[in-house]
Amino acid sequence: MSHLPTIGDPVLAADRHDLTRVYTQPNVATIEAGSLFQDAAVPARFVLDGHGHAYIVMLDVHNEYPTAFGDRAELIDPSNLNSGFSQSWSRPNLDRAGLEAIVSRWRQAGRERNGS
Repeated sequence: MSHLPTIGDPVLAADRHDLTRVYTQPNVATIEAGSLFQDAAVPARFVLDGHGHAYIVMLDVHNEYPTAFGDRAELIDPSNLNSGFSQSWSRPNLDRAGLEAIVSRWRQAGRERNGS
């Protein structure tokens, strides 16, 4: 993106061609998980890591999923969230190292759950 949109700029819906370009991962292992809401002809896919695992972040604002996933999910709430953002949430300070630490922690938890 060479410049950010401004108030009053037109907004166009992404068509099938654009959605396919965004959601297709050439030369990357994926698993099909359904289709996109915006266009049912475009498959929704999860990217797999080198061990054939997909890591999914699901926001559960109504707290409905803990019983469905049990110990297969890592539940993160305000008491154990370590996002790299300041406590006041007013100034994000998440850098590449912080993001890599979060992803590493999720991957390690997945390996421990799967015994690998």
